[in-house]
Amino acid sequence: MWFIYALVIWLVALAAHAMACRLPGSSEMVTRFAVIGSVAGTCLVWLLFARYGILASETFSALLAYSLLCEVYLFLSTLARYSVTATLLLMLRRPSSTYETVLQMYDSASMVSRRIERLLSVGLLVESRGELRLTPAGRRVAYRFAVLRKFFGHSTDPDTAVERASG
Repeated sequence: MWFIYALVIWLVALAAHAMACRLPGSSEMVTRFAVIGSVAGTCLVWLLFARYGILASETFSALLAYSLLCEVYLFLSTLARYSVTATLLLMLRRPSSTYETVLQMYDSASMVSRRIERLLSVGLLVESRGELRLTPAGRRVAYRFAVLRKFFGHSTDPDTAVERASG
């Protein structure tokens, strides 16, 4: 029964997230799910504590199952949204797509331009007098990436990483 509780609360969180993504607003998809998933997870915690108790194995099992379901959802949804391959396949689904339009879309300058536009739109970058600068949120994200790169043994210096990849 504990798994049913986790599954139902997760499905409620997905339904709420689907509705929230259709509302106007500037918050990113992952941020919206983090907020909704946290509220739903808190409800699950209260339900499990009332049903099984704080230290019951069912409580921990349900919370782990819910966490796993949320993580898989975030992974798959961000993969589908931001993956170059997924975007390419969706574009090629249209009958008007040609090889030239694909090459134009994935021209390195336009790819960088689209990524910068996305970073500007989510508030990780600001543009001032023709210069791009990290916002405080952008600095926090960059710091976390540097920590992860160091943890996984990758270069934290982007210039070194480019040299290593090309050479």
